[in-house]
Amino acid sequence: MGFRGPSWVHNASIDSIPDSIPISEFILNEKYCRAGLTASKKPFIWGATGDGYTAVEVSQRVDYLARALANEFGWRPNLRTEWDKTICVFSLNTIDFFPLTWAVHRLSGIASLASAAYSVNELAYQLQASNVHALFTCLPLLDTALKAAAKCGIPRNRVYLLDMPQSFTGSGSKPLKFKTVNQLIEKGSNLDELEDLRWKKGQAARQCAYLCFSSGTSGLPEL
Repeated sequence: MGFRGPSWVHNASIDSIPDSIPISEFILNEKYCRAGLTASKKPFIWGATGDGYTAVEVSQRVDYLARALANEFGWRPNLRTEWDKTICVFSLNTIDFFPLTWAVHRLSGIASLASAAYSVNELAYQLQASNVHALFTCLPLLDTALKAAAKCGIPRNRVYLLDMPQSFTGSGSKPLKFKTVNQLIEKGSNLDELEDLRWKKGQAARQCAYLCFSSGTSGLPEL
């Protein structure tokens, strides 16, 4: 049985679906028929605190974070393949989880997503299999992240923290030697704009965006 959307949905044909942009562009750019950013509700909200960012702020934070990551790692949107620009996200759920991955996609990179329930060995296996260049985690998982990173030769200055409410992290202060996503965003706000991505037609259908492994419940994670 064929499906037809309601009359108020934009009448898009298969041929009109863009296949030369990353996920971040499709989600955040009004050009691709999404609801206007200023009229949209907050896309991510902390359930514990009610805090969140507007759609406009999320779009801006993704842009600033992409600039900071480019500066931090020496990445450029149109240089090298996506496999040369891979990060791993090993974290509990945060409002910056997906915006972080979209910032990586803005640089034509890959986000390898790791289960927050992983052991040190399971995480280390995924880090090696994904050939990641940096690890993003959160304070409650920092100890596991550091041990896994050490097993893979990832230096401590390539381990970053996703910010979380104090109700999740406890009363202790954040380790000063680890940069946070909010700090990177602040830095990115003072950096030059990135060049536009120059993807070829069909590239979005071919290029990897996320590396998703199994949970590891029956052995080491599998891709």
